[in-house]
Amino acid sequence: MEPTCAARAMEWSIQLEMGLRSTKPGVPIKAILEMEPRLRQWSREPESGVAPCAMFGLVPGEDKLFANTILLRLAEAFRGGDIETRLSVVRVFLSERKHRDKKRKGLLSEARVANHLELLKRVKSVFDSGDLNSRALALVLFGCWADFVKDNAQIRYLIFSSLVSSHDCEVKASLYATGCFCEISDDFASISVEMLFNIMNSSSVSLPVKLVAARVLAKCKSSYSVAHKAYKTGIELVLNSSDEVFLVAMLFSLTKLACILMSFTSYQVDFLLSFLNRERTSHVQETVIRCLHYLFGKGLCEHLDNSGLIHGLFSIMGEPENSLVMQYKALEVLHKVFVSILPSMLQMEPHEFVKLLNVVENTSQYPTSRKSCLAIRILADLCCRMEERADMDNAVFCSSSLPSRVISLIKDHIKLLVRPLLEGCQNDLKTCQDFLGLLKILLTIVERHPYLGSLGLDSIKVVIESLVTVASTDHAVPPSTSLVSVNFKEDKQNSFILKLLHKTYRFLVIFLENLYIASAINTDVLSKVNILAELVCQCSLIDCYTYTLYRLLLHSHPICDGLVLENNETHPASCIIKCTTFVDKVLTGTNGWIAYKVGAHAACQGEWLLATNIFRILIKKVKSDSCCSWLKVLFQYAHSEGKFQLLSLPKQGTTSMELMETIKFPLTSCDYMHDKCARLAGNINGCNYYDELSQSHVAVSSSLKILEASATSSQTFCFQRIAYLSECC
Repeated sequence: MEPTCAARAMEWSIQLEMGLRSTKPGVPIKAILEMEPRLRQWSREPESGVAPCAMFGLVPGEDKLFANTILLRLAEAFRGGDIETRLSVVRVFLSERKHRDKKRKGLLSEARVANHLELLKRVKSVFDSGDLNSRALALVLFGCWADFVKDNAQIRYLIFSSLVSSHDCEVKASLYATGCFCEISDDFASISVEMLFNIMNSSSVSLPVKLVAARVLAKCKSSYSVAHKAYKTGIELVLNSSDEVFLVAMLFSLTKLACILMSFTSYQVDFLLSFLNRERTSHVQETVIRCLHYLFGKGLCEHLDNSGLIHGLFSIMGEPENSLVMQYKALEVLHKVFVSILPSMLQMEPHEFVKLLNVVENTSQYPTSRKSCLAIRILADLCCRMEERADMDNAVFCSSSLPSRVISLIKDHIKLLVRPLLEGCQNDLKTCQDFLGLLKILLTIVERHPYLGSLGLDSIKVVIESLVTVASTDHAVPPSTSLVSVNFKEDKQNSFILKLLHKTYRFLVIFLENLYIASAINTDVLSKVNILAELVCQCSLIDCYTYTLYRLLLHSHPICDGLVLENNETHPASCIIKCTTFVDKVLTGTNGWIAYKVGAHAACQGEWLLATNIFRILIKKVKSDSCCSWLKVLFQYAHSEGKFQLLSLPKQGTTSMELMETIKFPLTSCDYMHDKCARLAGNINGCNYYDELSQSHVAVSSSLKILEASATSSQTFCFQRIAYLSECC
């Protein structure tokens, strides 16, 4: 076990002492700065109890003794060192405060610092006798030590008196200490609010100092009454100020205070919206958008009257003069509005909804823009949430037209997104991220509106056509009636195309499962899935594994169990014949690992006959005894499942796993002669039924014996060792 900070405290204390005593240039500074990550880590660790002390051979209280020794040595270095040494000491404590866990008593908490008077004595002597910079550094240290200094009357007086200093450097340092004290002391914060008002309202104070004071005002939140007083003071300052830079700083501080004052959240939103007008500069408007984003990100605005807010956001997005960054931020806030507000309370006029549609359609022309993907996501969330409203009578809100329109927008956007990839001028990672984001949106819509499954597959068809077909002249996607195989020239691009095909396949599996759950799989869906599989499998450059994925898609559980097929020519079993033929051709020359992946996938999909064929051939190829044993296990198991599958296919609506759960060994002729398993009962009296079933059972037993034999030899598999260790524990 790695020693804790408490266990290494004595070592660190000795190293610090040796470094401070060194006469070599730079060594004392280095020794001080080495304490920065150590104190930061130590402050996040809980106090050592009796058990941890005993584990590392510590006397109870020893860690606290060395901690105070280290702090005292740092304070002494600050008192007697030069300006560079003092800066290093301040840096150490600033870092500790920045990374401190506020929910836990850190190393500098009042309960853990025993000799705080000695620390203050050394730092105060620097404040009393040092130059201006040293006085400022001492004030910063007082702020870092606020937890055990907040009740010291002398230090309080020093901080308040420095607020009215004529030197900006000292005032800024005092403001830092004031902010630290205000977070934990009510009476100090109450007095500070009045002094901050005087600073920000004074014409003789410089703007940089006022900006620091504005940020400190947001820290006056130790209690509700103090936060309320600070908020009212801030509102008064904003209304009486004409300086844009100061206004921006105050809007941020007021927004943070409004998060503490829950009853003022609605007022703060209205107050911010009053600055979204043409008279204000883009800097102020962008600040308002960021403040609104902060409020809604905290989840504090669920019960607001949002009509004015939505109107204000659309005014920002509708101004062509506004930057794309501001429009994107406004779109993000609009998204948070839709997510945080209940559908019954969402007040959105039809013309505003049309504006949103126009925004999506306009931004869809730029597939690489973050704004375009976000606009589509907002529209998708909106159509899912609007479904819950019963008062929507406008045509644009109809449950059938809106989701269909969103899916069409997704299809168009995917087409624009993937097309540059074929020209070699697209960032692969960015394309993949945007593509997966659009697929998630599509999955969300179809999950809520399963009757649109066929339309959703059209979007996937666009992707696959773009990936595996292209015209030889202008790289344009040809009609589906004249497909031309793509000849990828670069291995990197080919690899990326296969990666997208695999991600598309995983999406299709989830997509079809959702349709199956909603009983929405029909002949149209089957036909389009068949087209998708044919599009992929016609490409000569895909590997055996990718080919198998898409060939077996038609034989997946949702398709087989969710559809009554009447036309034998379109039966999914035909894909098994094609897949088997293809696998037989490539098994002789393909990589053994690829073939194994194909067999494993076939087994996972319940294609036992195909898996059996692959494992049988691989057994003859492998040279390792352990690999041969493992393949024999898989072969016997797949062979057993294949025999059982041929004996009795599950009835409509019953999965193979559900059927297996009804069968127990040994069987008797009277076990399944009733309605418990009607489909099985029809074949149980066949002449070869018991022979085949017995052979299936023998094959399963054979696979288990192989595993047992490997467990007693040097060929134990990893999962067997893990299981053995689990039993021992």
